[in-house]
Amino acid sequence: AETLMDGREWLVGDDPTVADNYLFVTTLWADKFSIDLPQSLQDFRARNLERPAVKQAMDEEGLS
Repeated sequence: AETLMDGREWLVGDDPTVADNYLFVTTLWADKFSIDLPQSLQDFRARNLERPAVKQAMDEEGLS
């Protein structure tokens, strides 16, 4: 995924897509299992965590 992003903020286009949502969940799993991620994917995860819809979903699911 890091190579696919090629310096972009999102996998496809200028805005997050369903592919970004799946990648985001994968980065959360990596964190849970103490798997080191490249800085670009850490930044990607942080960017997603700042999205209001993600914050709301995580709060509602008890994940924040």
